Amino acid sequence: MHLLRKKYIKSFFVYSIGEYAKYVIPIILLPIFTRLLSREDYGIISTFSAIISFLGIFVSFSATGAVNRAYYDSKKTELDFNLYLGNALITNTVLGSMMFIPFLYIGSLNVLNLPKNLFIIIPLILLMKSFMAYKQKLWILQEEPLRNSMFEVSFRTVSLVLSLFMVMTIFPDWRSRIIGIIISHLLFCVISVYMLKKEDKYTLTYNSIFVKDILKYGTPLIFHGIGLMLIGTVDKLIINNQLGLEEVGVYGVAIAISSSITVFIMPFDKTIMPKIFTILNQYDHGNSIKAAKLFILNVVYLVCAGVLVYLATIILGPIIIGERFVSAIQYMPALLIGRIFYGLYRFSVRPLFFSKKTYLVSISTLSSGIIGVFIMFMLAKNYGTSGVAWGFAISNILSFLFVFIFSQRLYPFMLFRK
Repeated sequence: MHLLRKKYIKSFFVYSIGEYAKYVIPIILLPIFTRLLSREDYGIISTFSAIISFLGIFVSFSATGAVNRAYYDSKKTELDFNLYLGNALITNTVLGSMMFIPFLYIGSLNVLNLPKNLFIIIPLILLMKSFMAYKQKLWILQEEPLRNSMFEVSFRTVSLVLSLFMVMTIFPDWRSRIIGIIISHLLFCVISVYMLKKEDKYTLTYNSIFVKDILKYGTPLIFHGIGLMLIGTVDKLIINNQLGLEEVGVYGVAIAISSSITVFIMPFDKTIMPKIFTILNQYDHGNSIKAAKLFILNVVYLVCAGVLVYLATIILGPIIIGERFVSAIQYMPALLIGRIFYGLYRFSVRPLFFSKKTYLVSISTLSSGIIGVFIMFMLAKNYGTSGVAWGFAISNILSFLFVFIFSQRLYPFMLFRK
């Protein structure tokens, strides 16, 4: 298989090391944080992170996806990628600036158990995240796994170590973690913008055609972002509302542990992204078989990874997270099943983004999100946090099934066709 060529194996190895480092560092520090911070502190941090995940689409506007496609097209056409990238940055800046007043209003409503001053910070975090994402994604397409991994590992390390230092010396509560998040985003946003200028030479000259193309690509994905929010964020908000901050804190620890399977999902995803783009660009019978084999390999790989993470949690979990959070382990089966299907979703959604039929992505995620939230509410009433965790799993299963069906209509596997 072409994926077993030396360069792909090397990329997979580098991405894997990067993902291991990204998630091993938090796991190493988790026993310290869970002993220094209260359940309520974890509840505030988890809710803050959930809001950022939920609202990110309204600032990023999925412009990174449009830029990725433009980068690929610029290799075959006369498209001015430098100007396109600059207009994407301009678009994000305008959208980010427009978010301040709505956030201040949301904070004044007191609908969430969060300090009001955090709502002023969120738009800045979202804008910085959008700028950081461009260089991270472009390094993947440019087949620069080492740079991508070093950037992401360094960002995660600085964020956590800085937070830990402040927890132990200045603020022994949630404030230290939030400050660590702000400072690390600011630092790496500056680095990302500098590297974009140095390597990709963006041009900050307004071009209405490019802005319209970016908005056309991203507008349908607003509903995709809402769908992702419903799948991956509302679970914490439901628990916050019905069961309280302490239970959000326990569930947040379970989410953090289950997300360790990402160390398996992301290396595979990043390694095959350039390969998938090449396959889709000339989709014939032979390339369809290659795509099908990659999909089957991904299924086997993710199932094995899920079993491995679960066994490791059963053995090491009580030691790592301590007695106060040990109840989080009971939610792992449901959360890991959800993560496995999320990995399959990431593979299956690529053809929809490549085809620019982003409305199909939105239909898939929004539908599964709405159904999933309904299920979470129903199960939460009878089964508490466990019900919410299984609602999360069902949402991810549905989102995979929807995008898989749509992608097969556009780029069908032809394993059994001549």
